[in-house]
Amino acid sequence: MKRFVPLAVLLPALLWAGCGGKKSSSSSTTSTVTVTVTPATASVAAGTTQQFTASVTGSTNTAVTWDVAGIAGGDAVNGTISSTGLYTAPIAVPTTPQVTVAAISQASASGIGSAVVTLTAPAISVTVSPKTANVAAGNTQAFTASVTGGPTNTVTWSLRGCSAVCGSIDPNTGIYTAPASPPQESITVVATSKDNSTFFDSAQVTVQFGNASLKGAYVFLSTQPDNATGAGFALRGGVFTADGGGNITQGVEDANSASGPSAALPITGNYSIGADGRGTVTLSDPTQHRFSFALASNGRGHLIGFDAEATSGFIRLQDQTAIAGVSGPFVFEVAGDNGGPAAEIGEITFSGASISGSQDVNYAGTVTQNAAVGGSFTPPTGGRGTAVINSSNFAYYIID
Repeated sequence: MKRFVPLAVLLPALLWAGCGGKKSSSSSTTSTVTVTVTPATASVAAGTTQQFTASVTGSTNTAVTWDVAGIAGGDAVNGTISSTGLYTAPIAVPTTPQVTVAAISQASASGIGSAVVTLTAPAISVTVSPKTANVAAGNTQAFTASVTGGPTNTVTWSLRGCSAVCGSIDPNTGIYTAPASPPQESITVVATSKDNSTFFDSAQVTVQFGNASLKGAYVFLSTQPDNATGAGFALRGGVFTADGGGNITQGVEDANSASGPSAALPITGNYSIGADGRGTVTLSDPTQHRFSFALASNGRGHLIGFDAEATSGFIRLQDQTAIAGVSGPFVFEVAGDNGGPAAEIGEITFSGASISGSQDVNYAGTVTQNAAVGGSFTPPTGGRGTAVINSSNFAYYIID
C-alpha cells in the first residue's frame, strides 16, 4: 500500500532543491549591549568599602572592567575598585567628594554603566591616651584607646618605627614594657581599629634609664694611684650580680695594691640609676667602696671612684654563654707599677691548661720587644679564673 505525502509538505523542499543547492539570503540585526550598575548611588565613609554589581544584557559575555573617575582600578585619591566590584574609599575625603564608579562591558566598549559615590568623613574614630609617656627602663605603661563608629570598637596594639630593642606591647591590653636601655630609634605606640585597619591613632614613648638598666652579671675593673704609700697603683676587679631593683645580691672581687693582694673576696652592695644613665654603686667586701658610673647602655658603662681615691674603670655585662671555659688566642694589655710605670701588651693562647705567646714590655722606660710569654691557667668558675704568666699571678674574668 502506497503512502501519500501532502503537497504542502513537499513544496518547500522542492523549491529549496531547485535553487541549485544555494541557500536563500536573510537579514539580521545587531543587539545593543547595556550595563547596569547596582546600587546607582552610594554614600561611603572614607576608608570603608562598598560592593557594586554589574548586570550585562545584549551579550552572552557578561564580564566587565571597573574604573573609578575614569581610571582603571581607581587610585589613592578617589578610591580603588577590585575586579569583582568592591570599592574601597580613600582614607581622606578628596576636594570633590563625589566620584563616579563605572563598569565597562568587555564585549562592547560602548556598553557602560555607572554609579555615583558620595564620600563622607570617616565613620570610625580612634583616640589613644596618653599621647606621650616617659617610661623608665624595664617598667610598664598602660595605654587606652577610645573608639567610636565601628561595630565592635576594639583595637589591636603594636609598635611602629623601631626594632625589638624598643621593648614590647601587649596587642590586646595596650600595656607597653620598656627595654633595659633607651633605644636610638623613636618609639611609636599604635592602636588600630579591628573593624577597619585604615583607622588608627598613636602615641610617642621616651624610654629613660633606671635601676632595671643594670640587671644580670657585670664584670668591673677600677684602677687608682695607691694613696696608702704615695706611689704605685691599686687595682680592683671582679663580677657582681645586679637584681634590676637596686641591689647587688652577690659577687666576687680581687684587689691588689702596695699593701698586698686580696683574692676572691665575696661582695654585696646596692646601686641607684637616674633617668640620664648616671648612677652610684656601693660594693662591700665587707669594707665599703663607693663608685659613680655612667651607662652607655644596659651592657656597658664607665666607672669612677666616689671615695677619696681617684679611681677610674669600666663595667661590662657578662655573657653567661661564654663563661664555661676559655681557649684560643687573645690580645692582652697590662698596666701597673714595677718600681716605676710598667706596661705590657701582646698575644697569648690558652690551650689545655697552658698559656703561650709573645709580648712587648716597657718597664719604667726600658723596652723589650717580642718577649716570650708562658704559663698556666685554671678553668673559670662563674666567669672567674686564675693564671700564672711569666711567674706573675693573675685573676681573670670573662666578659664575652
